[in-house]
Amino acid sequence: MGYIQPPVEQGQELQNASGIHTELIYRHLAFLNSLRLQLRQEETWEELKSFLSDTEFKKLNTAANRATMLNHWQSMRLKELYKSGWIEPEAYVYGLMVTIKEFFAAQGRCERIKSTPLPRQYGFFSKAFVWVFVLLLPFGLVQHLGWGALPIYLVLATIFTITELIGSRTEEPFERKLEDVAMSSICRKIEIDLRQQLGESSIPPLLEPKDGVLM
Repeated sequence: MGYIQPPVEQGQELQNASGIHTELIYRHLAFLNSLRLQLRQEETWEELKSFLSDTEFKKLNTAANRATMLNHWQSMRLKELYKSGWIEPEAYVYGLMVTIKEFFAAQGRCERIKSTPLPRQYGFFSKAFVWVFVLLLPFGLVQHLGWGALPIYLVLATIFTITELIGSRTEEPFERKLEDVAMSSICRKIEIDLRQQLGESSIPPLLEPKDGVLM
């Protein structure tokens, strides 16, 4: 918010600055939550209504990629403010535009992770090799350890089976599984931080784990 200051620090301009800060921060929160919804393939877009004007929310419903559109609108709004003298050239070029570019890059990385699963042959053969190892392991142990091989076999078989299972389940980290990224909680924490910076008093609470799982 320190980058965006009125050209003339008068009462009305300072009031406008507060509104602009709120607009930009709320649009950024809409971007974060829209990216969360897209990565999880959820359709609860009504969640974004509290962050956007009615006009922007209606326009957003026609966008193929809502997160990209919101970041684009943010960059265009910053450009308007720069041309109006609200942002210094250095802050605009080397600060805000670099940040916008990083948001686009981070979104692209997340979308590539989402849309590029591990090759099927990798998933098949890694599981097959683990099972072959688990099935053949006792024959290698029993001749040396006898019945003492049983607990060792169970431990080793469990370790390799769980390792393979973890690898397959973390292939898509943006779902709502136990071990996935807690995107809802991350978005809520960012929202709390930014709204407190705006000086708001009505702050939403942190999300609590449900059945020991934080989403």
